[in-house]
Amino acid sequence: MTSSGTISVVIRVRNEGPALRKVLCALEAQDLKPLEVVVVDNESSDDSMAVAQQHGAKLREISRADFTYGRALNMGIQHARGEFVCILSAHSLPIGPDFLRKAIAPFGDCKVAAVRCLSVTNRNELENWTEPKVLEWPIEIETVISSAPANCASMIRRSVWEQIPYDETLASVEDKFWAFQVLKSGYRICNSTAAYLYLQDFGFADKVRTLHRDRMEFFRKTGRQWQEPPVSMLRLLSNAFYNIPRRAFRAAVYEATLYVCLKTIPYQVRRKQKAS
Repeated sequence: MTSSGTISVVIRVRNEGPALRKVLCALEAQDLKPLEVVVVDNESSDDSMAVAQQHGAKLREISRADFTYGRALNMGIQHARGEFVCILSAHSLPIGPDFLRKAIAPFGDCKVAAVRCLSVTNRNELENWTEPKVLEWPIEIETVISSAPANCASMIRRSVWEQIPYDETLASVEDKFWAFQVLKSGYRICNSTAAYLYLQDFGFADKVRTLHRDRMEFFRKTGRQWQEPPVSMLRLLSNAFYNIPRRAFRAAVYEATLYVCLKTIPYQVRRKQKAS
């Protein structure tokens, strides 16, 4: 099924001018043009606001004191006019001129409330892009956590958001709990082949901070532990005494082999010439 309708794009940004420029250029290259782009800026100190203005985006500002992901999104969607809203982070780069067309296609089903876009850095999703996935009620929250749309790149139906806005009290995972409430209300959520590339590289500290924040909010909301990725003392010991030494040994062998292969190229060439 396909859908036609107006699309607004809402982008949250804080100090990501270079990435935002690439994302806005990608949106300008879409064969299905968005009605508008709304950029919600969280006190950027770089050129993010100037970039947004240069590309004709509507600009809304939210202070760091007032910021939550849910509040920023609600602000952006409130100022958007499209029947459908594509939500992007400033570092989520749409791939291909048909990104918006692919993302809106599943909304031909009037019960579809939201669509998950395809991360090209998620190997499992990429390998199984041909398999349609539909989430419906009843469903476990853990399934929603792993399979529902992430607000770094998704498309939602505005009329559903008007009934169920994002929870502004959550510090994170507002997208997952929104999806859970949407499914509970009788709507469907599905995946799409609209692909995006995450431009931001997270360091070790950033990854741990994000994991901790998300799981803290999940526990605060549900009183339950979010067990992904799985952690255990056995896993810790296995990594410390087996996996880490094994990976280090393989890396050392690779580097040694590469060194020998490349450094001996002149000798290999002379030997072959002599043999011929």
